[in-house]
Amino acid sequence: MLREIKHSCGHIETYQIPNGKFSRMKKFYHERLCKECWKEQEQEKQKLAKEDNARSGLPRLTGPLNLVYGAELIRYEFFKFITDNSEDLKDKGPQFQFAVDLLRSKQKASWWHAHKRERFVHLFDVAMDHAAHQLRLKALAPEIQKQVNSLHMVPLSGSTKQIQWAESIRSKILLDLIGVELCLEEALNDKEEWAEFMVQLCHDLEPVPDLLRKMSKDLALMDAAGHWIEIRNHSLEDLVRWMKRPESLARTLHLVQGRFFFILNL
Repeated sequence: MLREIKHSCGHIETYQIPNGKFSRMKKFYHERLCKECWKEQEQEKQKLAKEDNARSGLPRLTGPLNLVYGAELIRYEFFKFITDNSEDLKDKGPQFQFAVDLLRSKQKASWWHAHKRERFVHLFDVAMDHAAHQLRLKALAPEIQKQVNSLHMVPLSGSTKQIQWAESIRSKILLDLIGVELCLEEALNDKEEWAEFMVQLCHDLEPVPDLLRKMSKDLALMDAAGHWIEIRNHSLEDLVRWMKRPESLARTLHLVQGRFFFILNL
C-alpha cells in the first residue's frame, strides 16, 4: 500500500508499505531525513571533511571522484578518532607516530573504502604492527642489502628501456623477498618469547627462509627483462606459483603476508 510519511526534515515522501507495518515504518522514516536532504547533508559533511583534511596536511587522495568524496569523510573520522584517543593509543607502544604517519600516507581512495567497515581501533592496531615490521626491516636493511649484493646477478637481456625498467623491478622484488626471509629468521630465533600454541607454526615456518633464499638465487639468474616486467605486480605467493614452486609454500606465504605483522610482533 502506498503511504505518505513526513521525514525529520519536514519533507513528505511516498513509500510502498506492507500491510501491518505502517506504524513501525512510519517511526523509522520519521526519525530520518528524506533522500535529497540526506544526500545534501552527506555532501556537506564530505566537503567539510576534505577541507579539514587539507588543513591537517593530509595528502590529496587519488582515484575516481565518486570514491574520493566518500574516502575524505572516512579518513576525517578516522583521524578524529586518533586525536580523541591519542593518549590511550600512545600506550600501545613506541611505534605510535610511525603508525600515524603510515596511515597519513595512504592516498588511494579505494584503500579507505576497503577499510571503512573495520573498527578504527583494529585498523590502528594493524598499522602499529605494520610500523613495528617496518622498523624491523629498517634495522635489518644493511644485512638485507648485503645479501642482495652477494647474489650472482646475470646481465639482463632486452631493449635498453626494458632493461632499465626490469633493473628496478628486480631490485625491489629481491629486497622484499630477502626482507621476509631475514624477518622470519629473526622471529624464529626468539622462540622463548613465543606462546606454546605458536610452536607448531614455528616448526612449519622453519624451512621457508631456505626456500625463499633459493628463489632469490634463481631470480638473480633470470636474464630476460620481459620476465621481470611480466611479474612486476606479482605478490610473493603469485611469484611462487609463477616459478612453479610447491603450492604449500604459496599457502604459507599467503598466511605470512596476511598475518605477517601479527606473527612477527608477538
